[in-house]
Amino acid sequence: MRQLKKDRRVRDQAGKSIRTLIVDDSAQFRETVSMFLASLPGLEPPVEAANGQEAVRLATRRPPDLVLLDLQMPGLHGLDVMDRVRLGSSATRVVILTMHDSDTIRHLCLERGADGFVSKNCLRKELPAVIRRLFRNGTSKR
Repeated sequence: MRQLKKDRRVRDQAGKSIRTLIVDDSAQFRETVSMFLASLPGLEPPVEAANGQEAVRLATRRPPDLVLLDLQMPGLHGLDVMDRVRLGSSATRVVILTMHDSDTIRHLCLERGADGFVSKNCLRKELPAVIRRLFRNGTSKR
């Protein structure tokens, strides 16, 4: 008897593709993440924001299911962006993507309400598992 492979696709609660917003002041990094996400099943092509104000505006217009958020950007700090995005949609999941991979910063972000924390250096290795955990079986883990 043939064993079925575990379905590793990611979907939101209604079984639809996940709407993602990438927020980072580096256009090159946003493009890299966008291309990487295109290789993952179950995700819509991401929307991109170059700063916190733009992210809040885009998230207010059409709340994303998932925000991939840098901490250090001109204008609004990433944690302030997270708070403002959540005011419009408490169901939005936020994963911090940062170069600042210290236990102190990780703890602060998670304590403030981030749903995940991934070092930019480990993006390809860790991000798919974090997304699957957050949207496991079509439901979020919140």
